[in-house]
Amino acid sequence: EQATLLSDPAFDVMGFAVANGVLFASGHPGPDQDMPADLGFQKSSDGGRSWQAVSLEGQVDFHRLRAVGSVVLGLSAHDGRLYREPLLTGRAPTIR
Repeated sequence: EQATLLSDPAFDVMGFAVANGVLFASGHPGPDQDMPADLGFQKSSDGGRSWQAVSLEGQVDFHRLRAVGSVVLGLSAHDGRLYREPLLTGRAPTIR
């Protein structure tokens, strides 16, 4: 079976995690996207067909994301800080 394209337009994914069926990613916009250089936490609830900013867009580039329990942990590529993003968004991420 061949791979199937899900996300269009594409973006430069640096970090990726899955939690409770929700995809989380971070990285940089694609060449035709008018977005900040650092995407912060992005999420997709439809299997990667569309993406929405969750938090820290334009502020942080995560090269490592890991889903742990009810949070996603992100390691900033800029300064090595560890961030904690609750899966139930609406609360600000915390820095560890």
